[in-house]
Amino acid sequence: MSWLAAHIVHEVVHHRSDIERLTTARKAVSLSPDYGAPWGLWSSNPPHPSPPASTELLTPANFGFPDSVVVRLRTWLDAWTANFADAPSDDQHTWRRGFDVAGWLHEGDALADLIAEALPDYTVERQYRTYAANAVRRTP
Repeated sequence: MSWLAAHIVHEVVHHRSDIERLTTARKAVSLSPDYGAPWGLWSSNPPHPSPPASTELLTPANFGFPDSVVVRLRTWLDAWTANFADAPSDDQHTWRRGFDVAGWLHEGDALADLIAEALPDYTVERQYRTYAANAVRRTP
């Protein structure tokens, strides 16, 4: 019986980090522009949650971002809207011809780094990078 008790204690100690990870809420914020989501911010547990039963999407206020990050984020998202989201119906899910997609991705990476600095306890998921694979529009 003492072997069993020792084995149980060993397993709990050995797998403590697994247990803690599973019992602690995951702190992550995803940066991902999307149709109808004005700020492209997603998290199941933001530092400043919206009121219960709220249907509002997350905003920078939910994360307490400094104004400098909010301004850059708005500019970056506006570039996505103007050069990707507002495509004509026959060119949906494409980038506007001549738009600097690599520059947009680079600014997204810079924003993700700033968000990581502002939220050191959070993982920043760079979901916007999925847009890199989208084509350029056929029409000008």
